[in-house]
Amino acid sequence: MKHRSISLLAAATLLLAAPLPAAPYTLVELISGGGFPTTASGINDFGDVVGFTNWIATGRVYGFLYRSKNRKFTVLPNLGGLHNYPRAIDPSGKYIVGSSTGVDGTARAMLFMTDTSQIIDVGASGPSPAEYSEAFAVNSSPVFGLTLVGRSFPSPATFTEATRWTGASLIRQGQGGPSRTAFGLNRAGVYVGEKDVAGDVRGFATFPGSGILDLPTLGGNQMSPFAINDSNQIVGVSNLSGNDASHAFLVKAGDPNLVDLGAFGPNPDRNSAAKAINQHGQIVGWSEFDDINNDTHAFLYEKGKMTDLNSLIAPGTGWVLTEATGINRYGQIVGTGMMGGFPRTFLLNPPLSFTVAGNTSLTVPENLKRLTLSGKGSTSLSSVTYRVGNRGKFLKARGTLRWRFTARLKPGPNVIAIRANGPGGVSKPTIIRIRRR
Repeated sequence: MKHRSISLLAAATLLLAAPLPAAPYTLVELISGGGFPTTASGINDFGDVVGFTNWIATGRVYGFLYRSKNRKFTVLPNLGGLHNYPRAIDPSGKYIVGSSTGVDGTARAMLFMTDTSQIIDVGASGPSPAEYSEAFAVNSSPVFGLTLVGRSFPSPATFTEATRWTGASLIRQGQGGPSRTAFGLNRAGVYVGEKDVAGDVRGFATFPGSGILDLPTLGGNQMSPFAINDSNQIVGVSNLSGNDASHAFLVKAGDPNLVDLGAFGPNPDRNSAAKAINQHGQIVGWSEFDDINNDTHAFLYEKGKMTDLNSLIAPGTGWVLTEATGINRYGQIVGTGMMGGFPRTFLLNPPLSFTVAGNTSLTVPENLKRLTLSGKGSTSLSSVTYRVGNRGKFLKARGTLRWRFTARLKPGPNVIAIRANGPGGVSKPTIIRIRRR
């Protein structure tokens, strides 16, 4: 007998339990205790976070890697010197880039491979060694392979070059002209950065094989792009007309007009800067909110609105989130805040939510063997999983933003548990109770 499928039509909503109803994001302190200032500088879609901590007692700066999946920390090695500054981790979690000091104390661009725990001085690549170099972004794709971007000061030279390291040997390719730095990179190999133009700072985007695109400003003479997503949306900071203030901006490569993201409050002289953007166009950074002390708060910008991240965490924690530096496709945010008088790193996990197209209690025909359920999920989901009965393995539904699965029913009454999964955790299951008629 051919099986029948039933699609449920009503709607029910599941939200991951938060500490308080007014606090939809949960906060994780990445390094606790010790009184050491710490900075989170990058995150990938697995929730892997890189950053560095300043051990004042020893006068050294240590780089770290935090894995959200198992909540494990790894202290990263350096190139023989005292300091290590990881800046980014690639989507696969295999490569970390930044800069590290060598035995002579000079900063060199470094590549750390997590699978072999090997650290490489990539500043030495190219036709001549770089006297000074830093890497700020990394990506790997089947088309372009492993790519790093940053800056280097080759010898002999009189200014830094925006630098791209590519290929199996990570050959260094410098972008000529006045002092330049590359800060952001996407999977298509497009990178963005800043350059000196007659004493002013202007932004650019470099497309593989297509040359350099100059970026507009918000009216002033200073502009620095810091990140680009795979849709070629670029964010950063630009001076306003008159150069009395600078604001965070958003622009699509090739668009002549920047979108001014503004700042907290009505004062037009308050400054802000955007530091990262994910594939959904969510943007994070910092904005001034205090006209007297020029204090800053971290922000999330989406759907045309800038939101203070401090309003999205539980009150009374003692935290003041001052700057957000990274956001992944699931909405996990990393950055720096003040806690106990010291800069510390934070990871914010957004709420997990989805809707089920149907009632949580359903009566079906006695001979029904399969039941199809579907619904919609939030961008914070990495997967929707389900299980028939109270035991056994949870199976993965197809899709996330729009998900669907067909469950094999057992004779008699059935219970189907559906739950949301994300890099930051797992929700409590929604229970669908199935009765026979």
